[in-house]
Amino acid sequence: MPQRKHIVPRSRTGCLTCRDRRMKCDESAPICRNCSSSGRECRKGVRVRFRNHMLVDEHHLLSRQKPGHHVASTNRGLRSGPWQSTPEDGSIVADEGRPQLAPDVSGVDQLNAVAVRSIPTNDSHPDTSLNEISQAWSHRSVNGRVSVQDSSTPYSTGYPTPRTEIRVDNPQELTQKEIQLLKHYLNECAPWFDSTDPKFHFSMMTAHHMLRSSPWKLAAFALASRNRHMKKEDKDDRHSLELYQEAVHQVIDAISEGSADEGILAGCLLLAVYEMMAYKWEDWNRHVEGCGSMITSRCWNGSSEGLVGSCFWVYARIAFCKQTSTYIPTDAWFDDIVLAMERNDISECEHANLAVWLFAQVINARVRSSQPRRRPTMDESECARLCDAFERWYKMGSERSSPLTCTSPNPETDHPFPKVVCPSRGSELGYTMHHTGMVLLLEQKMIHGDETGETAAALHRHAMLACGIVQSNPHPPSLVNAIQPVYICAQHLKTKAEKFGALELLAMIERTTGWRYAPLSSTTLQATTMSVSLDSTDTNGTHDHTQYGVQTVEALKQVAQKPNGPMKSNDPKKEKDHELVLQTFRLLIADLCQQFGGGHAGTHRITRPGSTAIDLCFPMLKSYHSDRPDAMCPGHPEIEHEGIEVTTGPLGQGVANAVGLAMATKQLAATYNKPSFDVVNNHTWCMIGDACLQEGVALEALSLAGHLVLDNLTVIYDNNQITCDGSVDITNTEDVNAKMRACGWEVIDVEDGCFNIAGIINALEQSKSKESTKPTFINIRTIIGVGSAVAGNAVAHGLPFGADDVVQMKKLYGFNPEEHFIIPEKVRGFFEELPSRGKRFEAEWDSLIGRYTEAHPELAAELKRRVEGRLPSNWKELMPSKFPGDPTPTRKAAGLAFNPIAKDINNFMVGTADLTPSVNMSWKGQVAFQNVSGFNPQPPLDNANYQKAFSNYSMRNHWGLHRSYAAPAVRMGALQKLQAIHVATHDSIGTGEDGPTHQPIELAALYRAMPNILYMRPGDSEEVAGAWEVAIEAKTQPSIISLSRHALPQLQNTDRTKVSRGAYVLRENTDADITLIGTGSELSFAVEMADILAAQHGLQARVISFPCQRLFEQQDRKYKQSVLRRESGKPVVVVEAYAANGWERYADGSFSMHSFGHSLPGMAAYKHFGFVPANMAATVERWVKDNKGTFPNYEFTELMKY
Repeated sequence: MPQRKHIVPRSRTGCLTCRDRRMKCDESAPICRNCSSSGRECRKGVRVRFRNHMLVDEHHLLSRQKPGHHVASTNRGLRSGPWQSTPEDGSIVADEGRPQLAPDVSGVDQLNAVAVRSIPTNDSHPDTSLNEISQAWSHRSVNGRVSVQDSSTPYSTGYPTPRTEIRVDNPQELTQKEIQLLKHYLNECAPWFDSTDPKFHFSMMTAHHMLRSSPWKLAAFALASRNRHMKKEDKDDRHSLELYQEAVHQVIDAISEGSADEGILAGCLLLAVYEMMAYKWEDWNRHVEGCGSMITSRCWNGSSEGLVGSCFWVYARIAFCKQTSTYIPTDAWFDDIVLAMERNDISECEHANLAVWLFAQVINARVRSSQPRRRPTMDESECARLCDAFERWYKMGSERSSPLTCTSPNPETDHPFPKVVCPSRGSELGYTMHHTGMVLLLEQKMIHGDETGETAAALHRHAMLACGIVQSNPHPPSLVNAIQPVYICAQHLKTKAEKFGALELLAMIERTTGWRYAPLSSTTLQATTMSVSLDSTDTNGTHDHTQYGVQTVEALKQVAQKPNGPMKSNDPKKEKDHELVLQTFRLLIADLCQQFGGGHAGTHRITRPGSTAIDLCFPMLKSYHSDRPDAMCPGHPEIEHEGIEVTTGPLGQGVANAVGLAMATKQLAATYNKPSFDVVNNHTWCMIGDACLQEGVALEALSLAGHLVLDNLTVIYDNNQITCDGSVDITNTEDVNAKMRACGWEVIDVEDGCFNIAGIINALEQSKSKESTKPTFINIRTIIGVGSAVAGNAVAHGLPFGADDVVQMKKLYGFNPEEHFIIPEKVRGFFEELPSRGKRFEAEWDSLIGRYTEAHPELAAELKRRVEGRLPSNWKELMPSKFPGDPTPTRKAAGLAFNPIAKDINNFMVGTADLTPSVNMSWKGQVAFQNVSGFNPQPPLDNANYQKAFSNYSMRNHWGLHRSYAAPAVRMGALQKLQAIHVATHDSIGTGEDGPTHQPIELAALYRAMPNILYMRPGDSEEVAGAWEVAIEAKTQPSIISLSRHALPQLQNTDRTKVSRGAYVLRENTDADITLIGTGSELSFAVEMADILAAQHGLQARVISFPCQRLFEQQDRKYKQSVLRRESGKPVVVVEAYAANGWERYADGSFSMHSFGHSLPGMAAYKHFGFVPANMAATVERWVKDNKGTFPNYEFTELMKY
């Protein structure tokens, strides 16, 4: 048989004609571009040289032979079948779709050793990887022959396999770091590979084998280390790279020496997955080919048993991740394809593997039919065949593998997908692949002209079901396999909710597994040409943006796309400097978002005397969203950090804070500023977004600011017309400027907020000028995500731009795309004068205060005391020492106690929510905090000005029910440790005829549970005085004093000084049979019950007044035991007309509310719900007798139901 004179090495891809000519082939079908232009025959297939002594012997091959599967014979060359002999030279041409038994190794006889490039040891991405492993495998030789050692293996592969001579390590000698990586590998990584393996070879069966095989062990540790880094459990990734490099060295050595077994294959797969997780998706193909060459050279496939079979299906699941054709043709994945598709006793895992096989065929068919820059168009007959195959697959599944439930999407849930619960990981994978494959096939049908509603509906249904499986089965092994299906299906979802739901699924996968989805979603894949468009027109003809919103955003984009942007400045140098500063901060934020894998990053800038914002915060800036407890860049600004005025976050609260600060400035300035002494002249700036203007609390505060003419307040509106759902006008189409003018605001428009820096500065200066007599609203039109690929899109708010997009932004701005968190020296210089300027301002103010102190010593001392938050030392003396003995509503008692203080001391900003007579908060000579101009005060306010500290809005005094409206603001005050005193009148059902809408039976539990707030319910006037003392002295806590509308008796032995203990003994009895707790309006009920129990039931009772649970918890254990006496074995009962939540800690039973109130007069409401002392006493007697000798049994009883 004639031989070829010269054999050249050929690549593993391309047509045979291009390989012979050593030309790069574009692999177009049916004829490549080179052959088409030259007129040559385009021969497909893989041309290989086969020698009978290479790789495996005849027995080895024959042991793999199945019916209908033909292999080469060492004696006869080739059997009849699909493999055909070429008579010229005896080599083999494999038909298209058949595997290559071995790469070309011509000339191996002349090789005495294998030359393998060394692996780099630096921290860069190593170029040497599985590509070199495959080369080493293909060219290994010892004296011209491949060294194969046949020996048995404990893991059946269906035929004898070689085993490597490995170093046996003692598992007990692993270091702590290795033990940590081993645990992570077995618990987190190995389950990825066992998705369709019922014997769990990677996570269970071969764990000891893995530890004995050094290359496999190193690969496992490298993968575990990399995954820990991706999940942010390890900060340093250098360890994983070192493990990876050493693993590659050992794998190459094992292959080169011919001592490679299934363990080496497993290690190679782990290294391939490491590459997939660590680096770009574009680099996967060469690593997948490396594994493929090993598998084909040993004639392994999906019919192999044991670890080899498990490895093959791991390889199969990653083989098409880059949407290119599989290296091993799909018709070589089984020994007998017909048998595989016609079995009736198929298991769940085998069923899933068949779905993977069918999906791979879909990918291959699309790749074969694709043309450059065109949407892939699959052959119609091929498409129909695969649809039929998927249909057969669906029917052949057993009941064990079928989904357990499939419910319709629920709009009220977080994700709009069906709930599809699967019984196993194999079921999850199989049905996900089935639905995703059908999505691609139905897409092809529509391309071929089948655009019927039925086809479109089926395509959408399959996409929804695939996403539903992922959402309903969030198991890490399944999630790793779900990245590609979710991405494919996302392009065929219709509504905004569905598309954002898909993005949320991808984000959830990244958070749970550490696998990044951003590289996939930012890569253009020729085979699928997919793009998750979140603002495009859906198939129903609806829009995610309204037409106005689209036009607004597009108009802004056109401005942004102008080469230089309208700077409106006469200084070109300054224009360039300003633009550089803006670009720097945009890129800083982009890098920051990319680092922590999310959006919503603020520009955290804090200034201190002597340092710039950048120098101080740059190290901390990188800690945003990190696990550092000392990070100075939290998710929202927090008051604990120097330079932050208030904690913000809940929409609208910051606007109300700004109005309050402006009011405080006005009051201080009106009180202490004198001619030539402007000691208080600061201006309040508030930055808001679209959603802030949709919050009720913000609109109420803005309305009040306009009414009060707070010209020292400027609100800066970042108007990008984008919310999370799309454009703002989806829900809000009002004329914001007209609304603000109607509220009394000056409005300034800046049409180009992205580039017109001069216009923004002019607006800010105008708002602070003396010419402005109103609060100022600056409406600045901006583009969210300006400069990025998602500019003007809602996705720019909550997600990172993606690494590729950030690189493009840096190139666009002239920055080095390989560098991160870069601040050019020119930008640093831009801020150089900040420290000196700040020090100069501070020195000027100190000098002014010095001169002011000399000219007005008393005012200066008072101002200093107020700034420090101190009261005159005699403030308690202003409060009455005694109160009238007649029954008195505690809301009235509050006025009696506090009004004398407010009259003589101006520290308090007092407000009544337009309920001054109702809450009894008025005094002689009271002056309202109001703008004098144009205001005509009515009685009881005889006059008004900015100087006095009474306001109808500030320190809230109002009905208790309204405290539910204020809950977010109250919570923010507690979070910030602010001293705010809230007087809540009309508490509980005693409010009476106003009905259940005004009877807040649940709010006590809410505010007692809220951290850092004192919720107090005084029982009479004396305790009201004590509550005021506690609230005034609580410098770092807000307080709520809950008061009654109805009159309460003045009780004996109440003590204002004991309110600070939280609870105290009001009536002691050493022979008591029971302890009664009373609080607030119901304290008198407990006292009356004690008298009835003694007179009519022969039970002695102690009575405890319990105004504040949090204060009581602050007492020492001995004091609390002396008050409750739980250890005495006597029961404790609490009486309170609120929900009983929380009293279980202190009592054995309660008389409390179990429903909303009722529209009845106060005392009639108490009677209606059972709060009658005589009836409650009778219930107590019966309860005590029934449970005698069992106390304390720590079973809480609600006695209204007893």
